[in-house]
Amino acid sequence: MTRMRLILLGLLATMLVLAACGGPAVEEEAAAEPAPAEAADMAETEEEMMDGPMALDQEPWVDYQFSTPAEYEAETGNTLPGLQESPLLAARVASGDLPELADRIPANPFVIRPPRYIGTYGGELRLVGFPEAGSYFTGFTESMQANLFTGDPKAGPDPNKYHPNIIEGYAVDDDGSGVTMNLRQGMKWSDGDPIDADDWVFWFDTILQDERLFFGSANNYQNQDGEWMSIEKIDDYTIRYDFNGTFDKVVVAWSTSRPVAPVHYLGQFHPDYDENADANAQELGFDDWVGGFTDKNMRKNYSARPERPQLNPFILKDVEATFVTWERNPYYWRVDTAGNQLPYIDNILVNVVQQGGDPEVLKLKFMSQEFDYGPSQIQITDLPVLRNNEESGNYRVIITDNLSTSSALGVAFNYSTQDEFKSTLFNDVRFRQAHALAVDREDLTETIFLGTTRPFTAPVSEIWTGYEDWMGTYFAEHDVERANALLDEMGLEWDANGEWRLDPSGDPITILGEYATEWLGYHDEMMELLVDDFKQIGIRWQPKFVPEDTLMSRYVANEHDVGIWNTDGGSELIAYRNYPMRLIPPWHWQSCCAMSSYVWRQWLDTQGAEGIEPPEQIKYMYDLAFEWLATNPGTEEYESKIHELIKINVDNLYLWGTVSSPPSVSAVSNRVQNIAEDEAFGGAAPGAYPNDVAFIHE
Repeated sequence: MTRMRLILLGLLATMLVLAACGGPAVEEEAAAEPAPAEAADMAETEEEMMDGPMALDQEPWVDYQFSTPAEYEAETGNTLPGLQESPLLAARVASGDLPELADRIPANPFVIRPPRYIGTYGGELRLVGFPEAGSYFTGFTESMQANLFTGDPKAGPDPNKYHPNIIEGYAVDDDGSGVTMNLRQGMKWSDGDPIDADDWVFWFDTILQDERLFFGSANNYQNQDGEWMSIEKIDDYTIRYDFNGTFDKVVVAWSTSRPVAPVHYLGQFHPDYDENADANAQELGFDDWVGGFTDKNMRKNYSARPERPQLNPFILKDVEATFVTWERNPYYWRVDTAGNQLPYIDNILVNVVQQGGDPEVLKLKFMSQEFDYGPSQIQITDLPVLRNNEESGNYRVIITDNLSTSSALGVAFNYSTQDEFKSTLFNDVRFRQAHALAVDREDLTETIFLGTTRPFTAPVSEIWTGYEDWMGTYFAEHDVERANALLDEMGLEWDANGEWRLDPSGDPITILGEYATEWLGYHDEMMELLVDDFKQIGIRWQPKFVPEDTLMSRYVANEHDVGIWNTDGGSELIAYRNYPMRLIPPWHWQSCCAMSSYVWRQWLDTQGAEGIEPPEQIKYMYDLAFEWLATNPGTEEYESKIHELIKINVDNLYLWGTVSSPPSVSAVSNRVQNIAEDEAFGGAAPGAYPNDVAFIHE
């Protein structure tokens, strides 16, 4: 079936070649509305700059982020030219609809040197995505542009390679007991209201510490005893956090946070700020102020309320069932090195595809130039077809190493299942070892991944501190005889035909293998091959596609047999900044993709009030993980603790892999420039490859 799918896609793509015609590359045609360029520094004439994008003769993504114009000028010797804006916004200024540019951005904006070109203003970017938080298009529209800090691509956990982003500067106390932050004077929300210290205090004191209003992890705002840090307003543009102890990794840990909220808008739904909060919420159809507040504070979701002020480069304009439109934020606070207010692109149109939409249809639509980015389900098996249609489809294929994903598909049995017999199976390491040995990894590599992967079972990639070479190949050999011997040793008997092993009732042992395809199209093919592999050891797997939101609900409800996911998001940086999600239950994010034993983590977080108490070894793993999070990178303690945690996971195959992660394959229209193309995927610090410098050229 896998090979037939490729043949059919190839035939359909060939038909597209006959019908499609190519478009110009970036060098072939000038943009209609170019942004002013860095004339003094680049020695270009005004006439030359007006011809289109101006190439930059500097290495992309190296020494390119500057927290202030003064920092840019000190580090480069260049002077930032006068500020410029999009013609679209200039027209709104002329009509009286907007204030002047100088009144819309901070006195000291963040400065970024684009990777390849000083871009041109205008155009509409066309995307496709799914209607859930974290979908591909929300990644583009939000990315990491509006977080507390942004890092260089190879920053890792080194705080010296991070830059103040939505703040202008910071200073950590000499004794590590707190941090003072200087805000950007003149910075504004997307509705034009000023951002000041009150917005930061509001988020910390009112939202973060109220479990009715905050749904993420608050660990990085508490000390090791679970006590809250505190915030103090020094003046309108200065705040100080007291760590209630020491917190050496504040920059790295808070780098992806956005600990600020518009009190002028959300305050109307909170009784501490508006005595009519309940009435205000009820007028909009909510039961009380809590319902109104949480609804209006939605941030990372495509259906986030357009009226909620933002800091992102693009803000929501319209939300419909089949499409979402975004427009440039006229108050955006970052500029390029030519003084142009970012972003370059005027609008984004997102075609919304419901979960379960046919990924092959989406790929064909992309190749016929309906979208500017290929859908997220593009995989290595699509490479031949994509290459054959690059010219006619007017796009380019991008292949990058995938540094944050250890395995193309990871497996974690649900160790906390309430099925007594399956609990016995799943919690016996021999059952996990037998499954790992049953996988024909060479077949997976050749059939699905064009020979680009290798056997790999470890839950983290080989670039991790504490990783040892043996870990990736532990129980990675294909040995059906040994696998069956392990199950025989467990006492799992065969049926009369020697086809299936039996449960206590005399029925075949059956594992429901539920999986989603929203993020990876190859799950269908992998499950097909794995089912055949597991049949060789007498275990019946029943694969079942489940829409992602349904699958996530079943994970949290402890109703599934096994968690099946690619082990993405597992970089050492992400682990250190948040928690080592591939090394402790639920072996993924708690809030969305809890692969296994979510109730164990629930027990931990509620101090036993909810969930199920885990075994002693799992408790030890939790303790070890949190001890590691309290160490400093580069120290012996840091390395020894993470090594031990990785080793425990590998030895027990709690989350075991199939084959190494294939290269990341994506495709983008030649209309779109200034994006990351030859950089490793997933290993960079937050905000390393910003999308506000992307531009349309046709």
